Amino acid sequence: MDVVAAAGLAPVSAPGLSPGPVSPPVPRALLEELLAERGDLWRGKGETACAEPGLASGFAALDRALVGGGWPNAGLCEILTDSPGPGLALILPALARLGRQRPWILMAAPPLLPYAPALAARGLEPGRLLVVTCQPVLWVMEQALQAGSCAAVIGWIERGTMADLRRLQLASVQTRTPAFVFRPPAVATQPSPAGLRLQLGAMTPNQLELRLLKQRGRSATVKLRF
Repeated sequence: MDVVAAAGLAPVSAPGLSPGPVSPPVPRALLEELLAERGDLWRGKGETACAEPGLASGFAALDRALVGGGWPNAGLCEILTDSPGPGLALILPALARLGRQRPWILMAAPPLLPYAPALAARGLEPGRLLVVTCQPVLWVMEQALQAGSCAAVIGWIERGTMADLRRLQLASVQTRTPAFVFRPPAVATQPSPAGLRLQLGAMTPNQLELRLLKQRGRSATVKLRF
């Protein structure tokens, strides 16, 4: 007996049946966004093997823990911290490298004005830095990301909806512009479309504790001290 017929299913080539409309392929950026939002979707380990090489963070322990061996070259990175200094210091080595690729690095609503001599000492040319203090921060960041002329876009955000952050994620992916947002630790339990999410913990003059809360393609339950 025909198994298909026995199951009550009509073969695709049955007379009188016409194929339905073919759905367009789902854009890669949207797929990545959905995978980032849903914590109940599992991605095969093979994805990690073909991950795009990342941007070296300047911290060997962190690079070893990150997929691609560094910060993502595109997409939203979310850093949870209640102290602005260590958070910015964490990404400064990468910003110094990125500053040689495109003319500008934009900082939106930093809690403290950047100190030019300290930035120069870390390899980031102050003349390439655009500091924007006007509100709303999310709108400023989205416009800068969509323009595609910045080497990186950084913002300090107190409040932001999933829709707000999703727009930043998509704009970052579409223009291949790294985006970093600093948010308070209290939002750690809230969902986020960011592909990479980490939290800064206890700090001493010589040591920083960091927890990877989320990253694509690899377990994110990692605690680092360096």
